[in-house]
Amino acid sequence: MEIILVIDSPNDNSFDFNQLKNYYENKGNLKILFNEKNIGVAKSRNLGLLNSTKNHFTILDQDDFVDINYFKTIENEINNSNEDIYLLNGKYIFVNQKSAKMFYFSPKFTIKSILMQYTNIISPGLVIFNKKNIEIDNLFFETSPYYRGCDDWAAYINIILNVKNLKFKFINKVLFYYRFHENNYGNNIKGMIYSTLSVIDYFSKQQTNNSLKVLKNARSRYYFLYLLKVKKHSLLKLFQYYPMYTFEHYFTSFFNIERFNSVIAKLTKR
Repeated sequence: MEIILVIDSPNDNSFDFNQLKNYYENKGNLKILFNEKNIGVAKSRNLGLLNSTKNHFTILDQDDFVDINYFKTIENEINNSNEDIYLLNGKYIFVNQKSAKMFYFSPKFTIKSILMQYTNIISPGLVIFNKKNIEIDNLFFETSPYYRGCDDWAAYINIILNVKNLKFKFINKVLFYYRFHENNYGNNIKGMIYSTLSVIDYFSKQQTNNSLKVLKNARSRYYFLYLLKVKKHSLLKLFQYYPMYTFEHYFTSFFNIERFNSVIAKLTKR
């Protein structure tokens, strides 16, 4: 394997890069890239990918850590199949130290499941990408100059819309751990919803087929969530403006088996 570390904060004197290098130099092929200036998460990821030489890759953020059997299991999977995307199972580690599996029911990697976040991929470290079939040039990108947090989600949608006959495999073993903390950007609900809408608007300008209809439906749903979670509209007012999405959110969505993954995790958190 090779490890590519992209330093996007070159003027940060609080971090000992030499100590990190000495720790990893006997554990794998480590490349350290120093950005001349801060260019952001998406561009830093793309820079790392352009310097990678292996066929498969993933992105590990500072919130992530993996199981001791992670590399052995992944190597076995990619040596015995040729999928475009491998989605791992994992666990959430909550602030109160409780944990919950991410997927109790098999997720899907389709435009509807990803776009509606029925399959909620909270970190790109849950995904193994096959570089043979997925274009890595500018795979990650910001769709809004004002809001962040959805650059990896945009990458998944980009892949689904542009890779024909996408081959996907779910690995049910718990190999990945995501730790919640006070500084998770996902805590910024308003910013995340605005970023989500900007991603949908970005792709809507490029689509002319059935995907455009799915994108438009998704935009209405996320605006409904904005009224619900940010504006705190009453149930009566929500039903007045968005009767279909109100009914779906409070009633019929519970019949979606993928959504139960998030429901069970939230109940376990308490």
